[in-house]
Amino acid sequence: MLKFLQDYMPMGQITGMVYRGATGFEPVFLAGDISPPRVSSNLEQIFCERYFRLDPNLTTIQNFNPHDSFRIARFDVRTLPSSQYRSVFWQRQGYGDKCSLIFYREGRVFYCNFYRAINTEHFSKSEYQLIERLAPLLSSLISHHYRLTKTEQLSKVIAYAERSQQPAQHDTKKSGPVTLSPRENMVLQLLLTGLNNEAIALDQKLSINTVKVYRKRLYKKLGVTSLNELYAKTLRDD
Repeated sequence: MLKFLQDYMPMGQITGMVYRGATGFEPVFLAGDISPPRVSSNLEQIFCERYFRLDPNLTTIQNFNPHDSFRIARFDVRTLPSSQYRSVFWQRQGYGDKCSLIFYREGRVFYCNFYRAINTEHFSKSEYQLIERLAPLLSSLISHHYRLTKTEQLSKVIAYAERSQQPAQHDTKKSGPVTLSPRENMVLQLLLTGLNNEAIALDQKLSINTVKVYRKRLYKKLGVTSLNELYAKTLRDD
């Protein structure tokens, strides 16, 4: 995607992440060469966990309307209220300007940032307009990439569910493999791709309460009490 954009305008680095509410963001991808990859990756992780609260676009992300397809956010580093944030995440990394794409897909708010190096010109009005025209395509590419990054982990979860020999907890006298119903398997797959109860209900045309019932059943069958435990158990038993 970076190479694609560089065919249209100067672009040094791109980052993509998914908003996770009060806990911050989940990194999705990072590409570019403004700063060393390892340094950029570490800083992105720190931003997603802590410094996201200082991002001037946070309020827009928090209040993003799912009925809006996307929003292009302009940015002026001079308006940053925190000199530490400006120093660590801008000046030391060689960033000169940023344009942001915020969009909603499949129950998630995505946040994609396009950076230019400090020795290049700022994004022009015509370039903002170009990014706006490309936004539907970029949104599809980013959300598709996010789904692909979840595929390997999802496959492990499904394989674990299929090979599990643990008796269901509600009937310990019975033995044999745990069997998830088709609906429970579907809810499991959607949970592991990052969808919450509301998004699953919308996707499967179910009520939120029905999704909660399926979720409770599959947790009980697999012997876990939370999504984190499900991830951990899958990786441990892989």
